[in-house]
Amino acid sequence: MLRGALAAAVTPLREDGTALDEEAFAPYLDFLAARGLDGVLALGTTGEGILLSADERRRAAELFIAGPLPVIVHCGAQTTAETVTLARDAAERGAAGVAVISPPYYALDDEALLAHLAAAAKAAAPLPFYVYEFKARSGYAVPVPVLELLREEAPSFTGLKVSDKPFEAVEPYLIDGLDVFVGAEELVLDGLERGSAGAVSGLASAFPEEVAALVHN
Repeated sequence: MLRGALAAAVTPLREDGTALDEEAFAPYLDFLAARGLDGVLALGTTGEGILLSADERRRAAELFIAGPLPVIVHCGAQTTAETVTLARDAAERGAAGVAVISPPYYALDDEALLAHLAAAAKAAAPLPFYVYEFKARSGYAVPVPVLELLREEAPSFTGLKVSDKPFEAVEPYLIDGLDVFVGAEELVLDGLERGSAGAVSGLASAFPEEVAALVHN
């Protein structure tokens, strides 16, 4: 299981952002690995995965996974069908885990959200599955009762990345038996004191040593 300091990695792009900069992935990932990080979250908010096409996301995931660090691939998408396809593909390519944010724009009710997350977890199984909780981006929070039901439906459900602020918004997700990664750097120490698994940090995508030191010390 992944724990510690993870970079919420940027996705290297070229041609004014219209194409993947495939040659940049390997040196970028070597840079992160050499500076004390424990892993990478690919194609999340910092990595702008939601803005890429499905083909670009699959190829980028492949390039991230080819690097030296374990990779959790964010596979959240607007529809359950695309989320499931991306999750299954990430598992087949050798990801260390899969993360999924709630579909934005149309807020799902509890029953639909549970079905969506469970379908993604099962598509990636037996890989560890992480719920990506970020109310500011999805538009609505994942209710804790949905997570409790997800534990029953998807044994591979391992934990969460929680990017909410302030810490009072993070606390409900510090659930016994789930690995929780804190996203807001200013809340990492509070999370570690409460038993979180570590941090998934956008800052670590450019300043990995500093974030690694924060988490490991």
